[in-house]
Amino acid sequence: MNTRIRCIATAALALLLSGCLEDEYKVITVISTDGTCERVITVRREKKTLPDGAFPVPADSTWQCEWTLAKKADSTSKEADNVYTARKRFADFDALAREYPVQHDSTRFSISVNVQKKFRWFYSYYDYTETYARFDPLHVPVQPSAFMTEEELRQFMSSEVPDSTLEKKWNRWDQRNMMEWAFGRLVDAVRRRNDPGLPVSIFEQNKERLIALLGDDTTKGSNHQDFAGKTANDMAGLLHLSADAVRLLVPDLDSIGSQALKRMEITDKAKGSYTNSVVMPGVIIATNAGEVRGTTVVWRFTHEHFALMDYPMNVESRVVNLWAIILTAFVVIVVIGVPVFLRRSSIV
Repeated sequence: MNTRIRCIATAALALLLSGCLEDEYKVITVISTDGTCERVITVRREKKTLPDGAFPVPADSTWQCEWTLAKKADSTSKEADNVYTARKRFADFDALAREYPVQHDSTRFSISVNVQKKFRWFYSYYDYTETYARFDPLHVPVQPSAFMTEEELRQFMSSEVPDSTLEKKWNRWDQRNMMEWAFGRLVDAVRRRNDPGLPVSIFEQNKERLIALLGDDTTKGSNHQDFAGKTANDMAGLLHLSADAVRLLVPDLDSIGSQALKRMEITDKAKGSYTNSVVMPGVIIATNAGEVRGTTVVWRFTHEHFALMDYPMNVESRVVNLWAIILTAFVVIVVIGVPVFLRRSSIV
C-alpha cells in the first residue's frame, strides 16, 4: 500500500524483513475408516527458527516435531531451506476438532476442522470441512464488495493465482482499508479534543480530500520525525484552518503512524503460501478443491484469500460397506431361498 501513513511502517519493516522470504506452510490430513486421523504440518524457512506468524505451528510434546534440510526450489542453488515438520495422530475425529478451539486472539488464525461419518448401510459417507476464518486484524471498515462484484469475489477465492485485474482490485481494496482506518482514527482524535478551532464537521465533509492527502505517495514525510508535522501543515492548508490549531493533532498523527506500523506487522504475519491436502477414504464424490488426485484433494492459497472472507475447504467421500452387501445378500438368500427349498422338499 503506497500511502503516506504507511511510509513510516514501510521503512521499519524493510529493515525487519529484508532478505527474508515468505514462509511456505503445508498441511496434510489423512482420514481413516476406523475413525482415526493423522495431521502433518510442515513449514519451510530460511532460518532454523519457528515463525512468529499468524498460522498456529504446533510445538508442544503431543506432536512429533523435527527439523530437516531440503533443497531450495532453485535446483542450481547449493543452499538448503530448513523444514520444520510436526506430526500427530488423533484417536478420533473429535480429537482433531478439539486441536483447533475458537480463537479469540485477532493476531492469530482461527481455524476450525470438522469431520463427520454418515452410515447409510451399503455406503458410509465421510464429510470433511476445514475453514480459515477471515483474518481481519484491522477490523476492516470497507467490505470487499465495494471493489469486486460477487462473481469477481468468487473467481478470486477459487483461483490459486488470481489474474492481474482482480489482483489490482484487491490491492485497491487493501489500500482503501488502511486509509479508512487512518481517517477514522483522525476523526476520533479531533472529536476527543473538542476544540472549536478543529470542527469535526470540517474533517468529515473533506473525507475524500483528507484520504487523498494521507495517501499522497511522496518521499516527503516518510521520515517518522517529520511525518506528523508535515501532514498537520498540509491539513491546515487543505481545510483552511489555523495552522496552530491543526498542529495540536501532531501527537495524534504520530500515534496513528505508530499504530499503523503495529497493524502492518500483524497483517504481515499472515503472509505466506499455503497448501492444504486431505486424503479421504473411498471415492471422492464432491469437493471445492482446485485439485483432485485420486483420494487426495488439494487447496493452494495465500493470505490474500482469507483477508477477503472465510476460506472454507470441503470434501466428501463414499466408502462401500462390503460387509453390508454380503450380509444383505445372505439375508435375501435366507428369506427367499429357504422357503423355496422347504416347499420343494415338501413336494418331494
